Amino acid sequence: MRHTKIIATLGPASSDPATIDALIAAGADVFRFNFSHGTQAEHAARFRMVHEAAARAGRHIPVLQDLSGPKIRTGRLEGGQPIALLAGQPLIIEIGTGSGCIAVALAKELPGARLIATDVSRRALRLAEANAARHGAGNIRFLAGDLFGALRGLGLEGRADLVVSNPPYVVEKEWEDLAPEVRDHEPRRALVSGPTGLETIRRLARGAGRYLAPGGLILLEFGHGQATEVLRLFAKDWKKTETIKDLAGHRRVLAATR
Repeated sequence: MRHTKIIATLGPASSDPATIDALIAAGADVFRFNFSHGTQAEHAARFRMVHEAAARAGRHIPVLQDLSGPKIRTGRLEGGQPIALLAGQPLIIEIGTGSGCIAVALAKELPGARLIATDVSRRALRLAEANAARHGAGNIRFLAGDLFGALRGLGLEGRADLVVSNPPYVVEKEWEDLAPEVRDHEPRRALVSGPTGLETIRRLARGAGRYLAPGGLILLEFGHGQATEVLRLFAKDWKKTETIKDLAGHRRVLAATR
């Protein structure tokens, strides 16, 4: 029985269906893509090619991200302050876990952490639970409920070290204009927040402080061009608010300290 995994690394020039089919036929177990170059649509197309090729071969093949550099263990705020990974046994809450990718990544990176991941969709939670089991992430508890509603009665108020969320932030009128690789494969309510795109983020700003310990941090993603409004929503009752830029240089993540 073969135990060594064969990892195939692909760049933009080699990410074509014929090459991917040939690598799968040769026994590739994992694909690693170089994401240093290319657009989001191109990255999505590569993922789709691998999943379609794997389905044709009757196999499940994970796809890894390769930024062609050292593993990133900290993020950096605009002012240069690093966000260090939490040590010890922190309590981390993810709101709107979806497929569970953020919770699972944190669970693997921080094996001593206790994680609670919530979602309003029970179907999404079943997928998240399956992904956690597949990756051996046993330190996550999945709960169904609308945002912080899933946490009621658990006695978690004032105890969390970190709250993370990639919430819906797409403006309602922009739904039809989204790229097909996004619109056709994601549930609408997982992406669209409402007329302004800020409805869910506003609720997170109001509710997260109740569960964070003093000095606790919330990290959440928001849409391109929403940074000013998101900072305004967190201007009250938060000690420090800053943003983190994505790889394209756009402000896309909020970091706010309780």
